[in-house]
Amino acid sequence: MKRKLDDYLGNNDCNRVMDEIKKLEDIVMIAVKSMRGDIEDIRKRIEVLESQCIKNSQSRVNIGKSQLSVRNRDKKGEAVLDFIREKIDSQGYVMASSVFNHLKIKPRQVVYLARNAGLKVIESGGDYIITSIGTLVELENRLFNLHSTDVNEAIKKAGNLSDLFEVLRRYGMVYYDARIKGWKISLD
Repeated sequence: MKRKLDDYLGNNDCNRVMDEIKKLEDIVMIAVKSMRGDIEDIRKRIEVLESQCIKNSQSRVNIGKSQLSVRNRDKKGEAVLDFIREKIDSQGYVMASSVFNHLKIKPRQVVYLARNAGLKVIESGGDYIITSIGTLVELENRLFNLHSTDVNEAIKKAGNLSDLFEVLRRYGMVYYDARIKGWKISLD
C-alpha cells in the first residue's frame, strides 16, 4: 500500500510544503542560470586573454625584428639570423658556440641578435641554447602524454626535436617528474 505525502499531512500542510518545494526549485533554477552565465562570461574572458597573449607575443617578435631593422643590421647580422633559423628549423636549436665556430661572431653578439629577433635564449653551462618558443611548445606537446620514464621512448616521441630534447636533458632542463608522471621542461 503506497502512501502519499498528503496521507501524512493535512491538505493545508501539504499545499504549504509543495509551495516551499516550488520556491526551492525556482531558487535552484535561478542559481543554475546565473552559474551558466558566469561560466560563459569566464569562457569569453579566457578567449579574450588568449587572443591578447597571442597578439602580444607576435608584436614582441615584430618589435624585435623592427628594432633590429631600425638599427640597420648589416649583412653579417642577417646571415647570422638566417643561419640560426635554419638550424632551429632542422634540429630545433643551435648553440651560440656553434654559430661562433661557423660564422666567427662572438657569442654575446649572437645572443643579442637572437633575443632581439624574438628567439628563446637559454644559458647552459657557459654556452647558450638558442631556439624558438614555438619549438619548445611543440616539444612539450609531444612529451605531454608520455608517462614512461624511459629516455629512449621520450627521444622517439620527440621525433625531429630529439636533439633539442637531449641537449635540454643534458643540462637538466627536461626531466621525468614522478609527481606529474610525465616529462617536464623547466627553463628557470
